[in-house]
Amino acid sequence: MESRIKGRVFAVLLGGGTGSRLGADIPKQLLPLGGRPVFAWSLLAFSQCSVVDEIIVVSHPDILGDIASIINQSSVDKPTRLVEGGDTRQQSVYNALISGHFEKDDILLFHDMARPFVDSRIIEECAKASAGNGAAGTYMPITDTPAIVKEGRVISAPPRDSLFCAQTPQGFRFKLIKEAHKAANSEGKAYTDDITMVIASGVRPAVVKGSPVNFKITTLTDYRLAQITAEELCNG
Repeated sequence: MESRIKGRVFAVLLGGGTGSRLGADIPKQLLPLGGRPVFAWSLLAFSQCSVVDEIIVVSHPDILGDIASIINQSSVDKPTRLVEGGDTRQQSVYNALISGHFEKDDILLFHDMARPFVDSRIIEECAKASAGNGAAGTYMPITDTPAIVKEGRVISAPPRDSLFCAQTPQGFRFKLIKEAHKAANSEGKAYTDDITMVIASGVRPAVVKGSPVNFKITTLTDYRLAQITAEELCNG
């Protein structure tokens, strides 16, 4: 569902981790990619998107200075502020939620810094779907046959036509996501992402079609694929 956006739209770029699974000497957000750091790709994508009003960058405290330098050196034409990340993704998101004043109908789009190739179509559709439905997530249908495995044995092979892989951004009206986080914190519940959290509160998020290039850099293979993708995009 799409809708006119009543409130402001905030892009919340999340990079609270250190990227240890990549095995690099520096956090993956800072790795070079097509002539600029990984983080700069998503920063510029949201900065150049017309529906975005402001950018909030949530970063690991050890690299806040590096992230600030990247922002200053980039052509960012939107108000941008830095927020210190927490020990978990959930804590980092909550830090963003309490980082300033938001109206109940403001839209917050949470995006992984390690997904450098998000495009304006996804950003705009996610913002509009979030405004109309309260919550929306970006998804891609899986292409391989899935299996449920327990103790080294295949238990079942569910049909893949109803199974999707989650991407970001994930978008929410501020009032909805703030209340979901307050409930999770008071109950001591931990969630790996915000869509799962709002589903637990009874919300059924809208689905926005993702993109094959909107992948997350997690492993060295992902980074090498990102280098190829960046080269293709830079060369037109």
